[in-house]
Amino acid sequence: FAVNMFRTLPPSSNPTGAEFDPEEDEPTLEAAWPHLQLVYEFFLRFLESPDFQPNIAKKYIDQKFVLQVYL
Repeated sequence: FAVNMFRTLPPSSNPTGAEFDPEEDEPTLEAAWPHLQLVYEFFLRFLESPDFQPNIAKKYIDQKFVLQVYL
């Protein structure tokens, strides 16, 4: 699961500074985002499941895991 969720990001292909106008220009999304979005959606549903058992999850969802999700 972590292999699919945590990846190094490729260099941004979006223009920066004055070259990019967020009002008019469309951002270039990461090519793997559709795949990653599925992984994140699955994880969110797992956490919200009535069958979710926090005591068991603590073995796998530790501080390092949470930090990798947010970074």
